[in-house]
Amino acid sequence: MSGPIRVFIVDDHAMVRRGLAAFLRAKPDLQLVGEASDGAEAITLCERLQPDIVLMDLVMPETNGIEATRAILSRWPAVQVIALTSFDDKELVREALAAGALSYLLKNVSAEDLAEAIRAAHSGRSTLAAEAVKALKFYGDMLREFGPPGVTAMHWQQCAALYASGKAAMYTEADAIFNNAVNAAESVVADKTGYALFPGDSFYNIPSWGLSMGAFTEKADAAAEFVKWAAGKEMTATLQAAGVPGARISVYGIPEANVAFPPQLVEVIGSAGTKNTKGYDRPLITSVSKARDYIGQAIVAAIEGGDVQAAADEANRGFQSVIEEDRAAEQKK
Repeated sequence: MSGPIRVFIVDDHAMVRRGLAAFLRAKPDLQLVGEASDGAEAITLCERLQPDIVLMDLVMPETNGIEATRAILSRWPAVQVIALTSFDDKELVREALAAGALSYLLKNVSAEDLAEAIRAAHSGRSTLAAEAVKALKFYGDMLREFGPPGVTAMHWQQCAALYASGKAAMYTEADAIFNNAVNAAESVVADKTGYALFPGDSFYNIPSWGLSMGAFTEKADAAAEFVKWAAGKEMTATLQAAGVPGARISVYGIPEANVAFPPQLVEVIGSAGTKNTKGYDRPLITSVSKARDYIGQAIVAAIEGGDVQAAADEANRGFQSVIEEDRAAEQKK
């Protein structure tokens, strides 16, 4: 019979460490093997303690949780890291998962959910935060009760057409293609549409295209200069004035560059640029289509009123497999 699961706590707040330690001592199958108050100490102690699971705070002075996670897993890949976070740490969560953390939990997690997450991690399974399931159910219920029939099978062109014809009260879309829904020549709601940021604390304003330079480019310097010119502020402003939105937030402050956009949309995009803006709008993985399929299954289950928890757990397992496959492929390079 195997012994208890060896757990190592890393958090710069002594009170948090004491609370987690008390919880672990109450579970006979979980064993507290040590504590650290910062990432550097965690890396040092990990070699001696050899834990099965690390409960890793992400925000710490000196060496943070992401750096510590990356260092620990590079030396002891059998260790599983669970990131501990708060609502304001979503970007750090993404970075922690990219660094190799198996899953994340909010710091207000219940004792039983934390215990189950530790047991799951010991078996190599990630845990989906309860808040993610609640969000799926909330938006699924909204679409099922108030959305158009057949919404799960609709492509974005059909959604845009419904909104443009006045058959939907609101529509979520990338600012880059807003005109599909509010083209004055085709839309009956163009003059009635207002614009607002999507709720949340992360905002995305990126074009749907990009420029890159191949690894075997013979004239790398010339190619780099072309990219600088094509993506520069002056060219971005010229293209934006012609109706092609750009990703440079500074250009939205140039009146001449915004003549093709509704003033309120310009204002919303500009305000997003002063917040927690990201330069990407999907997980930083190679197999995007696979990941989209897994997550889509959970969304469809939520809209159809199915078992959201079961669908989310299945999607989480599939998404985790995609991350692991991508990581393995990257390591072979």
